[in-house]
Amino acid sequence: AAATMPGIGGFSEDDQARLHDNLSNSSSSRRGGLGFGGGGGGSNDGRGSSDGRTHQHSQSSSRPWHRSTMAVSIVSLLGALGALGLSQLAAEYAQGSKSLESMSDIWRSVIELGDAAPSVAPAGGVAGDDDGYGRNGPVDAHQEEKMYAATESFRMGNNEYKHGRVQAARALYDETVRLVPSHSFGWANLGNCQRELGELAMAVSAHRTAASLLPTRARHWYNLGVSLYADSQLAEAIGVFRKALALNGQMASAHFNLGVALAELGSISEAKRAYGHVVEMEPLSSSGLGAQCNLCAFVHVDKGVHAATECFRRIVRIAPTYERSLVNLAAMLQNLVEA
Repeated sequence: AAATMPGIGGFSEDDQARLHDNLSNSSSSRRGGLGFGGGGGGSNDGRGSSDGRTHQHSQSSSRPWHRSTMAVSIVSLLGALGALGLSQLAAEYAQGSKSLESMSDIWRSVIELGDAAPSVAPAGGVAGDDDGYGRNGPVDAHQEEKMYAATESFRMGNNEYKHGRVQAARALYDETVRLVPSHSFGWANLGNCQRELGELAMAVSAHRTAASLLPTRARHWYNLGVSLYADSQLAEAIGVFRKALALNGQMASAHFNLGVALAELGSISEAKRAYGHVVEMEPLSSSGLGAQCNLCAFVHVDKGVHAATECFRRIVRIAPTYERSLVNLAAMLQNLVEA
């Protein structure tokens, strides 16, 4: 009887539509304050004077707290800082600038948005550019309003997506990038929704935009590769997965999906290497177990049913509830019976 071929697993399901929600709270910031260290007394730290005499507290040394050395030092420091701030404000006012930061300035310092798409950064990126927003000079009041609206629509889109309402999320991400075209995470999430809805050409376009806006982010290239694969553009998908791995060689899902695309194009030896990387990095994840199953499928082709059966048995021993290995092992056992 003809042997049943174990199935080559498709793309890893845990990372296909990774939601980029690390900007959903981007309007908040963490600001560090000045800390005052504890002060010390004399060199003898209270145990005795430096010349060996016992330390005595005179009545005059017992001062109220507000006249202590620490309190006086703190008040003096605060007074100096206040004077410095006032002098700076006065200088700015004299030069015709605003004496206080506008809300627009504060908002830019928190999320650093820009209305126009930035130029493509060189490989390696620019410090601070991984927030997914472009930055292009001053932000006026109209731009500021759009920033607030875009951040809110992005947050709402994340919430809709998390609750499985992909169509509603798609509309909100579409609004996000309409308001702020340089919002790379908005483009990435829009592309994920479009891919799930079967709008593959639009998904590819959205992910291309995200990758062009923030080319140093491996996840953007990974998402583009998944959409290209879904749109049957395998050769380009392979190149894009390799681009993602050049930026982050520890992305197991990219190695796995690279292996799938390579196998479909007949590059079996390269596919095996890609799956091998996944198994080395995370053997018990869904990607790692899937890679092991796919390697066992190659064993079936190269060495036959008996070798493939033992291969699948090894996976079942380390992951008894992993469904794909159980199904494939059952198929191999059936082949042995019918042989």
